Amino acid sequence: MSEDVSRYLRNIPSMDKILSLEWVQDYYPMIGRKAVKSLIESMLEDFRASMLSGEAKEVDIERLMSDVKKTLEKSSKKA
Repeated sequence: MSEDVSRYLRNIPSMDKILSLEWVQDYYPMIGRKAVKSLIESMLEDFRASMLSGEAKEVDIERLMSDVKKTLEKSSKKA
């Protein structure tokens, strides 16, 4: 793994940091904390995998958070 990829991976927000965001916690009553955590965990795994494979070249935190919000919104509408 290159030094750049290692540095980028370290810049990905932790699960705890994302779960502590107020707008993320707003989804707990709608779909449950466990479901929120599971969805975010899956997204983080996919994001890390794309970094390791070279598909993603840098960490775009704003895009990641936007994708998290879209996923949670979509999931809350199904609940």
